Amino acid sequence: MLTKEEIELRSKCNNDSYKSCLYFLYNDLNECIYVGQTGNGEYASLYMRMVGNSDAAHKKDSWNNEASYGYWHKFNITDEELLIVERFAIIGMHQPIYNDKFTDQSTVDTIKSLLGY
Repeated sequence: MLTKEEIELRSKCNNDSYKSCLYFLYNDLNECIYVGQTGNGEYASLYMRMVGNSDAAHKKDSWNNEASYGYWHKFNITDEELLIVERFAIIGMHQPIYNDKFTDQSTVDTIKSLLGY
């Protein structure tokens, strides 16, 4: 677990340990409010996603103040595979309130088909 303050420290969350991962943000009520992913690029660490990327950082999102802490899980898979895992995580977390809602049954069926299920 990382506190919001720890996530916002460039020295802590701006390295390869925080790339190619899914992160789960929670509020003070221990509700998962957002599931996101980081990539492999120079500006793709957890720190950059939360704070450092001026164009797309969550600090600009109206809901950012609700996030109290987060968890992350690193994967050794491609970005495309990570996107599929992210979709399943969003479904598994009952579509957190600040994630997009485009994961419908048709999308689930397509993902399952791609995975051979």
